[in-house]
Amino acid sequence: METQNPLQIQELIDLCITFLCGPRSWQDLLSCALVARSWVAPAQASLFHTPHVTNHRFMKIDRLALLFCETITAYPFLASYVRELNIVEYFYLQRAAIGKICSTTFPRLECLSINLSRISIWEGELSSLVTLKTLRYLQLDANEGFPVISSFVSRFTPTIEHLDLRCRQWDGILVDTSVPPIKITSLRLEVQLWNAPPQRLDIGLLYPFEISQLRALEVVDAGSLVWDSIPDRTRQTIKILQLDLKSEPIDLSRFPHLILLRVVLPEDDVSVLVRTLKTITSEHCLETLIIWTGFCEPAPEECKELDITLSSLPLDPFPKIQMESSVIRPRREQDLRDMFPKLVSQNKFIMSHFRRWNIEDGIRKVGRRFMYT
Repeated sequence: METQNPLQIQELIDLCITFLCGPRSWQDLLSCALVARSWVAPAQASLFHTPHVTNHRFMKIDRLALLFCETITAYPFLASYVRELNIVEYFYLQRAAIGKICSTTFPRLECLSINLSRISIWEGELSSLVTLKTLRYLQLDANEGFPVISSFVSRFTPTIEHLDLRCRQWDGILVDTSVPPIKITSLRLEVQLWNAPPQRLDIGLLYPFEISQLRALEVVDAGSLVWDSIPDRTRQTIKILQLDLKSEPIDLSRFPHLILLRVVLPEDDVSVLVRTLKTITSEHCLETLIIWTGFCEPAPEECKELDITLSSLPLDPFPKIQMESSVIRPRREQDLRDMFPKLVSQNKFIMSHFRRWNIEDGIRKVGRRFMYT
């Protein structure tokens, strides 16, 4: 029986390519494309899966962005491998370069991230991307008020399901109501106001994005959101909630169908988290509770109160409690167990993970397990 060349076995090829995939693996993938003819397409598919179109004089990645522009123009078939596209401007990105990218047809593009200082001046070029019928995830980082880019927003494809909205100003998305609504299933909100009076986010001003079928919600600085602006119907559909608590507790009893809850341990006042957790009732069906400890060093008495609150959650079955800490400043598992002796003594499982939370993907990756089952 003739033995098959291992370089031709598709399963082995896929394993090798998957093993090498990573943020800095492009040189390895280029080498893989030279191994054998059968390796070319899989290596190219991984190499062009998530290109970053950026320009930063302190980073070497700008050379890769220019090389990508030239390559995708010379070989348009490579655009069919692109699933995620990140367009980021740090200082000045030439209009000709971004024009080449936007004029290229990406038949399978699913995720698009746009971070430009003035989105309104790029509206014409970007329109060909935001109107793609294959687009499902959109991250929009805007330095401008939304009325300025309202015409741009009104062009968005109705196939968008996941919205990651980051802004420096908050005045709502004011779009002509004749524009068909876009029903999204997950939403991430982050507002960092510069030189502006304190403002609060009103989800009711998100038109044309409709949240009646929202399954996952992430709010960076939960105190900036007007929680009463979330309709009761939407509270009933939310299954995944991620909160960065600052100064005010959140009433979780208004979200009775939560499956996964992730909270960031407050740096200044842990009691905010304790008061939030105390709103969990026996009616909840919470399966996983994640607490990101980060760089916070809570006082012993605060840890004790949090430990008592967690161990007495009125849930049956008891949820899986998962602690996460920063990879920059990781905590030992034993240290985390020492912080919660009551949970440990009651044999209520604590699973410690020392990993970097992919905050850019946010709910999109965490919620995928629950969103499509």
